[in-house]
Amino acid sequence: MISRSSGVLMANNIIEGGYDCQLEISHVTSDSRNASDISVINNQFLDRKNLVYAIVIGEQVLPTTNSTSHVLLAGNLFKSSYTNVTSNADVIVFNGSKITYRNNTHYITGVTSTAKFVSLGHNSYIGATADCTDTVWSGNSFFASGSSLTDVRGIEVESDITTGTSRHSIFDNYGEQITAMVQMVATRTNPYLVFNELIGGPRYGGYTAGDTTPTVYNADSLTIANAAPVTITQLDDGKDGQRVTLKFRDGNTTIQHNANIRLSGGSNFVSTANDTLTLINDGGTWVEASRSVNA
Repeated sequence: MISRSSGVLMANNIIEGGYDCQLEISHVTSDSRNASDISVINNQFLDRKNLVYAIVIGEQVLPTTNSTSHVLLAGNLFKSSYTNVTSNADVIVFNGSKITYRNNTHYITGVTSTAKFVSLGHNSYIGATADCTDTVWSGNSFFASGSSLTDVRGIEVESDITTGTSRHSIFDNYGEQITAMVQMVATRTNPYLVFNELIGGPRYGGYTAGDTTPTVYNADSLTIANAAPVTITQLDDGKDGQRVTLKFRDGNTTIQHNANIRLSGGSNFVSTANDTLTLINDGGTWVEASRSVNA
């Protein structure tokens, strides 16, 4: 257990068995202590038992003044048998911020029903956006085998994450016998939840109908649909050099040529269904790179 601690490195260990979680990383509200600056690198978590998680991040209460933050998990190996774990994930994040999870490898054998490797968020322990935010999941590999592989989830995202405004990036993960790399528990409306399903594939941002200054936080693809006319005047949260392709589902959106968005010919772009418009951020100003009119 790594709790109430800061500046901890856990590396190159083998943790085998375990009937009550193999590793917990959490703050402790009752002691008014945080957990932060924790790195878990190149460990092996093997053969967990009793339907428990291998790693738990965050405390199993709603955060108040204390938190778990700045956590890195990288290069770890997880192996388990479905008989011992069923649908419980290897790793669950109850709450926490600034969590990076990269280049970890997971194996589950003997799958006979719903299986998942990672659970991001838990509604019982998230009460505000800041309780679980600023996480990155990339370069991980998930392998499943067994007699029933019809519902195998790489990273399952809880509804408080899919419907809120917390920030999460899930991209360039690999899976074999995975039915959904990113499984949303509820319909995604969070514009700051960015993901892709394939390595090197588009990073999909989220658009809320009627938004005139949508965020493109960490995204390179944004699908826009509006039931009534909307004029977009800016793309928020862009970074210098970022390239974003806007895809339009209808003819109700106008991209305004202005000081924030510089368009070819100095004229507004008026969408039709299936059009695309690609923009590049040049020092804070969006500049048109290309367009495709596909009506």
